[in-house]
Amino acid sequence: ERELWDIVIIGMGRIGVGAYDWFQDRFGKVVVGLDFNHETVYHNSQQGRSVKHGDVTDPDFWRLLPAPDAAVKLVVLAVSNLDAMLYTCRMLKKIRYQGRVAAAAQYDEEVDALREAGVDIAVNVYSEAGAGLAAHVVDGLDTWKEISIQTKIVP
Repeated sequence: ERELWDIVIIGMGRIGVGAYDWFQDRFGKVVVGLDFNHETVYHNSQQGRSVKHGDVTDPDFWRLLPAPDAAVKLVVLAVSNLDAMLYTCRMLKKIRYQGRVAAAAQYDEEVDALREAGVDIAVNVYSEAGAGLAAHVVDGLDTWKEISIQTKIVP
């Protein structure tokens, strides 16, 4: 029986694993991870994740890929290399992928480049992490009175 997935996470480092776990917690076993590193694939598989070996920067990966599968609705690019993400965007267009693409960037310039390449949602992970940290700090405090925040007016 052929496996079908709704969501494909490319790159199973910390960001990819975090996205994988979030999607699986909410939507069930409709997620698959891809990574070029055999050790990463093995480690994630041992943790119960569905992770396959694949190098999206290798043209053979795309040549051997079956025809685009309408079941895949979202591809998440969670690799730290902008060139690899841009190449993946080009190849997704070439195979006529019809779903959505999201990407995690490290710099605002990368966000812009990814959007220009056709990525639907591109975020600067460091900005998001900083905002998330601040939100958790506020949520973790019973009241703002626990900390003293002085507003300084700069002339």
